Amino acid sequence: MPLIETQPIKKSVEHSTVGNVFADVELVSTEDEVLLRRGHIQAGQVRHARLNMLVDTGSTLMSIPEEEIAKLGLPVFNEMTSRFANGQSATRKVYGPVRIQIMGRETSVLTLAAHPGMPSLLGQIPLEGLDLMVDSLRQRLVPGHPDFPNEQLMEVY
Repeated sequence: MPLIETQPIKKSVEHSTVGNVFADVELVSTEDEVLLRRGHIQAGQVRHARLNMLVDTGSTLMSIPEEEIAKLGLPVFNEMTSRFANGQSATRKVYGPVRIQIMGRETSVLTLAAHPGMPSLLGQIPLEGLDLMVDSLRQRLVPGHPDFPNEQLMEVY
């Protein structure tokens, strides 16, 4: 249960354009939530942002613009090598964690800084944590477990 009340995002937040699926995502600073819990800040001081993200199942993590990372006050978590679709690779900073909310579901994940001019991306790890998957036929996000459409499930084996 979140510590702060953010405005609920409508259940039907995804849309598609020419084969792409986009989703409205609420991001909340987990560091600020810790400060709130400890009584160091007020609920209105918890930083959050709303982004329209391209769902990209070919990406592992999430990536958001550097200015959003700065607005949320996300710390550097570590550095790792990223490999791009064109075969090139680069060492990049990983930030977070950040709490994400979409379609009544939430999880906390790490994020990369998006390259300038590139859209924010919602990758496979966040989708798994949210128990969502892409319905390719209808080009939209759907619950990961159709037998439990109103519950966010986490499989543990």
